[in-house]
Amino acid sequence: MRTKLPNIPEANIPNANDSNLESIAAFDPVVKPETVIDIKADSMTAKPQLQNWNPIANAMADAQGVEVGSWSWMLGGIAPYSGSSGSQSSYGWRHTHKLTPHYIRSVLANYGHRRSFYSNAPFRQFGYEAAGRPHGWTPESPGDMPNGTAVYMASNGPVTVTGPDAEHFWLTPLFALIDDPNPILVETGLGNKLPSNMVAKWLATMLVSSAVGMVRDQNGDGVQPYPWAYGDRATSRLLHTITEGQKRGCLLNEDVPTAAFFIRDIVLAFYETSPGIHSFGAPREGRFPVGLFNGLDWIMPACYDAANQLGTVNGLSDWSNRYMALVTRWSRWMMDMNETLPLECFRADRVFVDNANNAFTQGDAPVASIKKLIREEDFLFSFDFMPWAFRAVDIAATVTGNSKLKDSRDAIISQYGTDPNARIWMVGADGEYVG
Repeated sequence: MRTKLPNIPEANIPNANDSNLESIAAFDPVVKPETVIDIKADSMTAKPQLQNWNPIANAMADAQGVEVGSWSWMLGGIAPYSGSSGSQSSYGWRHTHKLTPHYIRSVLANYGHRRSFYSNAPFRQFGYEAAGRPHGWTPESPGDMPNGTAVYMASNGPVTVTGPDAEHFWLTPLFALIDDPNPILVETGLGNKLPSNMVAKWLATMLVSSAVGMVRDQNGDGVQPYPWAYGDRATSRLLHTITEGQKRGCLLNEDVPTAAFFIRDIVLAFYETSPGIHSFGAPREGRFPVGLFNGLDWIMPACYDAANQLGTVNGLSDWSNRYMALVTRWSRWMMDMNETLPLECFRADRVFVDNANNAFTQGDAPVASIKKLIREEDFLFSFDFMPWAFRAVDIAATVTGNSKLKDSRDAIISQYGTDPNARIWMVGADGEYVG
């Protein structure tokens, strides 16, 4: 007999473990990326059958005994306002080294205090304030603000909380709890206790559905995603959330078609087309700005993991190979950067690529190499992003076998491998800790 959260009908989490990802291999490509639509349209109203599970999720969060906005609460996941600039405790590829009972409860409290928990809400807003709210939403629970945020009264004053937005959709702390081989019993706020991994999976399932809702086109047929790709950062977060959620049985059957179209017809279609990366920031002297910490450093691992996950599904080997082709090309770019400015290039936040005569942007396909298009002075430094770059570097070193990349990878491990604050980033191509 399978235990489930009380008072939450089984139908609202319809056999997520059994979502038939294999069926998406037969889908016809119907998305037309060149189509122009009004992305700000907000005419869709929530359907009557929409169900609001925020009170239950919030009660569960309250039951953890970790006050919203407290230091412990903030260390458990995303910032209260998820669109906040700077590093957040949800960032990073692996959090399993943190699994103490207090941390587990902090994670459940942090994510459970969000207001993104709905069923039968296929279309979700993705802006910073109203992230995860259905289109057409109006305030419905205590603390709800008209802009979509929620305000909690904490001991140190009011705390403004938002749902995970598209650019900051890290569920890795929840995934760590799901993967925990030794879960603890936690209060549910409903008069009983359940294993922490089960509660984490319920929260994650609903949040993965929110991520899918952010890419589902509210102006379309109710299945297709918006016919455009987000920026590299948001795309990486949504792709990683969806594929890693599917890996853990957190992708609802009803979300599989939209997820499939997004994975194949949006993400692949964009990155297989010149220039093969988004610009990040303003160009400089006619040079194309390629984001590193907001670009390659995060999109490469997301696509690498997608390639590996899709490769386990019958009928999706072609998709897997196409994702690996993206990673292979970007790995060569990483090798080119390392040869131009060894090791130190990985501290940069962007690199400006020569685009004279549209050399970088207008080819039939993305350029295979950027070696002749970059110089030492083309790297821009505003912060030390080397720890954030580590996994992408290791993936590039693994894919290319390049000895100089391996040397840089080892140098990063030597410098940051013993730093407890960097451990969330010291994760190799295989997804395991290094150092």
